[in-house]
Amino acid sequence: MKNISSLVLAAAVFVAIGTAGEETTAAGGVTRAPDNCSNAHAVLMSSASGDHARHWAAIGGVMRAHPHWQVVPEYEPGVSQKASFRQYDAKFAQGVTAYVASCGHSATCNAIAEAVLKAYPAIPSPAVYCGEIPHVLDNPVSAPL
Repeated sequence: MKNISSLVLAAAVFVAIGTAGEETTAAGGVTRAPDNCSNAHAVLMSSASGDHARHWAAIGGVMRAHPHWQVVPEYEPGVSQKASFRQYDAKFAQGVTAYVASCGHSATCNAIAEAVLKAYPAIPSPAVYCGEIPHVLDNPVSAPL
């Protein structure tokens, strides 16, 4: 799975999204949202390959390895340990897709992002945002998880 993302194009998505709502960033680590946010979104991976099934399989594997997290069709604000998943087109990086977890408690999204990065350390560092989906993401499609 080391080739799961095109690192250069994937990095463009993270740069385009910006730093609004971020709490901390460690080199090679997850950019975390404050743990008390009730509307959080984690950009877990991005890719220009179009191989969505492979990316969702990787994320699904992480979720299955952590059965205390529940995949739901829609997250509920204020509810922890549950996340919904969607893929988005990146507005300013043609052909790039972002794979996103949305959580009703940012600590859940922070933990999911950390687990994904631990499982796939070659991907660009995931970022978790408090508030609305970052404005550079468009055309949501539900994930096959």
